[in-house]
Amino acid sequence: MAALVADQVHRLMPRGGAHLVVGEVPAAQGIADIVAVRFDTDALRTRLSSGIGPVTSPLRVRVLHVLREDRYVRSATLAAYVGTNASALTRSTLKPLAELGLVELQKGLVRSTGAWRPVAAHLTAVELKLSKWRDALRQADNFAISADRSWMVLRDDP
Repeated sequence: MAALVADQVHRLMPRGGAHLVVGEVPAAQGIADIVAVRFDTDALRTRLSSGIGPVTSPLRVRVLHVLREDRYVRSATLAAYVGTNASALTRSTLKPLAELGLVELQKGLVRSTGAWRPVAAHLTAVELKLSKWRDALRQADNFAISADRSWMVLRDDP
């Protein structure tokens, strides 16, 4: 079933360019059975030329999405927004991101340097189930946190 859906996942995506299909991808909540991603080639090219590697920590990605270049935000405000405390956020996320040149820290304030931008232009997640449609719906709904589109596909037994 997975191979068939992976082969036809383009039908679940908006029209556009080429995409990459991968299986068993960790999401914000759970593991998506199939993910199709369309890349922003300009963002990818910029990242590669700048030597910026992938940021894989969900918390770090969330922080990078929230921050802006044109405005500082207090670390405590940011920490409350992402559900942690300022000292833990600074230690686990902000300092490592600053070392990569992705954020700028200044006396309890933080902002983006503008060096990082997402490379995924569109992300579609698919949950596959042989039965248990309620579980599939819950999981597909959870993937909506991480994806632009989220689908569930159930096996059709005649």
